[in-house]
Amino acid sequence: MVIKLCSTENVPPWECATLIKDIRLISSNFARKFSWVPRACNKASHWVVSQAFKGSIPLDWVSILPFALSVICKDDASVEVFS
Repeated sequence: MVIKLCSTENVPPWECATLIKDIRLISSNFARKFSWVPRACNKASHWVVSQAFKGSIPLDWVSILPFALSVICKDDASVEVFS
């Protein structure tokens, strides 16, 4: 539902309207689109957020992929997604 609200002109429920408005504003500055990703293909983002939360993600993780993350990315890429 959040992805749908962030990527459409639908009016969000009042409980989350401010957050959705902020997401839309920030994302309008980038050439990106939102899409739903099954949890089975989402291990890499979970790893990044977990490491950042612990304060243990290397500063250059985007340019020099940590080994653990590269293994997870390969695993995520191999999952078949059916529409």
